[in-house]
Amino acid sequence: MRWLLILAIVLPLAAQPAKTPKNKGTAEANSTQSAPHTEQTKNDQKQATQPAPAPAQAPVVTEGKGNPATANHATGANNQQTSDDDLRIQRKLALFTGALVVVGVLQTIVMYLTWRIYRRQAHEMRRQRHEMRRQRHVMYRQWKAMRAQLGQMESAGEQTDKLIEHAENQANAMLEVAEIGISQARASLLIAEATLKSAEATLKSADAAKKSADALVNSERAWITVNIRWTQGKVFFVHSTTIDGPGSTASDTTGVDIDLLYANEGRSPAWIVEEKIRLEVVLSPAWSPSLDASDTQFNERYELVGVGQQSANRWRIFGKGWNDSHAYVYGFIKYRDIFTPPPEEPRETWFGFRVSANGNIGRILSYEYNRVT
Repeated sequence: MRWLLILAIVLPLAAQPAKTPKNKGTAEANSTQSAPHTEQTKNDQKQATQPAPAPAQAPVVTEGKGNPATANHATGANNQQTSDDDLRIQRKLALFTGALVVVGVLQTIVMYLTWRIYRRQAHEMRRQRHEMRRQRHVMYRQWKAMRAQLGQMESAGEQTDKLIEHAENQANAMLEVAEIGISQARASLLIAEATLKSAEATLKSADAAKKSADALVNSERAWITVNIRWTQGKVFFVHSTTIDGPGSTASDTTGVDIDLLYANEGRSPAWIVEEKIRLEVVLSPAWSPSLDASDTQFNERYELVGVGQQSANRWRIFGKGWNDSHAYVYGFIKYRDIFTPPPEEPRETWFGFRVSANGNIGRILSYEYNRVT
C-alpha cells in the first residue's frame, strides 16, 4: 500500500512533458533559406503553365555579391542540413512521446490498483459500521436486561431479608435439635465401638476358622506333581532343517520324545483336564514361562489319577532353533479334585526342565516354573 501511494505521486510528476529546446540560429536560418526556395519553386511552376512571352532585354544587375550559380548551390546545402536536423528532432520527440505514453499507462494501472484498494477499504469500513450497529443493538438489549435484573434483585433483596430472618429462627431450632443429636450420637458411638470390637473378634474367629478349613482341605486334597523322562529310556534329541520353497531360507528345528509323569501325592483322587507344553531352544530360560507362542502344544483330556497312583503321557514336541547342546521343556497341567468341582477353577501344577543332547534332565530352579495352586 505504501509503495503504491509513492508511485501514484512520483509518476504524475515524471509524466510532465519537457519543453522542446529552441535553436534560434537554426530556426532563423531555415526560415530565411526556405523562403527564397519556395518562391523560386512557385515561379518555376507558373512559367511552366503559362505561354512563353516574347524575348525581352534582360535587365542589368547593378548590385550582386557573387555568381548566381554559386549562391543556389549554397542554398540547397543549407536546406539539406535543415531537413536532417528536423528529422532528428522529430525522432527524439517521437521517442519522448512514447515514453510519456508508457508512463501514462503505468500511472493508469497504479491509479486503478489504488482505486481497488480504496474500494476494498470502503467495503470493509461499511462492514465494520454494520457490525458496530449490530453490537450497539446487542449492548442496548443487554442494558435493558441488566436494568430489569437490577429491579428484580432489589425486590429479591427485600424477600431475602425476610428469608434470612426466617432462616435464623430455623437455625436456632436446628441447633437445639443438633445438640440433642450430638448426645444421641455419642451414645451411638459407644455402642458402635462395642460392636466394632465384637466384629473384630468375630473376624479373627472367621479368619482362624478359614485357615483351619484351608489346612484341612490342603491335608485332604489331591496334590499332582509332574516329572519327565525319555520315552522308553532312549534319548531322542534331533535336529531338522525345513525349506518352505524355492528361494526360501532354511529354518532349524529341534525335536524331543519325552513322557510326562503325573503322581498324586494327596489324600483324594484327581482328574487331569488340560495340558500345555512347549519346547524352547535358548541358551537360558526367561524369568517366567511363556505359553502364547505358536509352537505351544495343547491337549484336553479327562484322566483319573488315584491316591498314590501315577500316570504317563507320551509327547513328541518341536521347537524352533538349534544349539547342539540343550533345550528347555516347560508347561502346566490343570486338574480337579473333590474340593474343586465345576464351576470352580481347576488347580494348576507348573513344571520346567532342562534337557540336554547327552541325555541329562534337570529341573529349572525357579518358582515361576514350579508353582502350584
